[in-house]
Amino acid sequence: MMLLRYEIRSAEPVRIADNSKSQMGQTAALHYIPGSAIRGAVVEKLTRAGLFNEWKQTLLSDDTVFFNAYPTDAEGKDLLPAVKGFYEDKKEEMQKNIQNVVVNGDFMEGWKRASFGDAVELDEDTIKGFSVPTGSDLKIKIGDNVFRNEYMCAGITFTGYIQAEDSLAKAIKDAVGSEIILGNARSSGLGKCRVACMDKYDDLPYKAYADVTDSTGDCYLMLLSDTAMRDADGESCGLDLEQLGELLGVYDLQIMAAATSVRTVCGYNRTWGVHIPFVNMYEKGSVFHLTFDGTCTSEKKKNLMMKGVGIRKNEGFGRVLFLKDYEKLKHRLKTVQLKSGLKELADRKDEATLLIAAKSYYHLILERAMEEYIAHSKLRKGGISASRLGVIRGKLEANRFSPKSAKDAINEYYEHDKEKENSQRKHQEKGGSSTDIVTFINGVFENRLDATLSATADERTASVLKDRKIMGIDKEKLFSADEAEILKIDFMLKLLKYDNKQEARV
Repeated sequence: MMLLRYEIRSAEPVRIADNSKSQMGQTAALHYIPGSAIRGAVVEKLTRAGLFNEWKQTLLSDDTVFFNAYPTDAEGKDLLPAVKGFYEDKKEEMQKNIQNVVVNGDFMEGWKRASFGDAVELDEDTIKGFSVPTGSDLKIKIGDNVFRNEYMCAGITFTGYIQAEDSLAKAIKDAVGSEIILGNARSSGLGKCRVACMDKYDDLPYKAYADVTDSTGDCYLMLLSDTAMRDADGESCGLDLEQLGELLGVYDLQIMAAATSVRTVCGYNRTWGVHIPFVNMYEKGSVFHLTFDGTCTSEKKKNLMMKGVGIRKNEGFGRVLFLKDYEKLKHRLKTVQLKSGLKELADRKDEATLLIAAKSYYHLILERAMEEYIAHSKLRKGGISASRLGVIRGKLEANRFSPKSAKDAINEYYEHDKEKENSQRKHQEKGGSSTDIVTFINGVFENRLDATLSATADERTASVLKDRKIMGIDKEKLFSADEAEILKIDFMLKLLKYDNKQEARV
């Protein structure tokens, strides 16, 4: 097995929705990048390289693990998720005393739970907290419903790990390249990240914080990610102490004290169009003071920290860390905000700052032009039957994120359809020919989208479509080659959908 360590820097704001904390009218965002998001980006890259089917079974098994990616400080040091278990007096001091409730369950009367932001650095007896800078946008739904979406600001560096067999790890590294896109609202100029490095790592993740010595009698276990196990009956639970004791090679494993919180983890499968069943998990940062009979060896600890525990490990859940010198933490520094890079970019008048606005504006212009085209043009489909038109639409939808596959699928269907027409002429009489619609689709693929849309756009929109630059930036820089092709597919799907609705009204 190979462990890859990667660093990614958000070139654009990143929004990964946190459904557990979202409320009516406001969508909260995660302040880290979950392993499932990294896995999704890797799947997309391997699919575009034509390698996904080859690696699918191994990629989605528990032998392959996508760790969560947490923020990195200015010096490039790995940060941990905010650790739990401390109380403080809440005075506004740069440095203050804190009390560890997980050591023996006691804390000073009147003291409150300490909050360290989104990530922490542990340095001998001191905790330094960091918060991720965030922003939000305001949108209005049809019907005048206002809602706000949170996002992480651009310019943040995140560090994470991928564990996979050697050949798959190499394929992932080669496929990912220098750029990935994460999260929601990609068409609005969000989600693009630069991959600063992705290299083989021959050590233990977060080794600077890890206790890799033999422990006799007790130890401190921290959750690096949300975690849930299944008991002997298959029911979801927090920590199954019997299983955990077997994994650690100890007896009579007990929780002496703990500082935890619980989070409801849910998700959505876009392929099947269904919600993933929710499960309650201990939240990342939870800490357990474990006591036991016997000795928990260094090898057992390392093995558990590498393999994790519980369910959905492939997505980064169930990652654990045995904390070194946790009981010695006595002080904290004031939580500081990580440097986002937005102000830095603005001060330098960096083109990347303007790029986000230009991309979003141009996308809006294209959407408007698509609506005008659809409203004023009839789909040239040559009398093809609704069922065969549905097959074409289905192939575009199924290959929306792989434009080359979409073209191949359409043309493969066309060749098969022609063979049927030649062998059974009655098909043409009943359902027309697919030649016109396929010719139209290939024409859209072959030409620039702005050239296709400008013919029916109003004067103001057409002038923007014909300009070589948007806000002084060349159009070629606004969308990658794949993004430009995906926009063409979106346009054709909208046209087919509108035509289908019009047919239904007749």
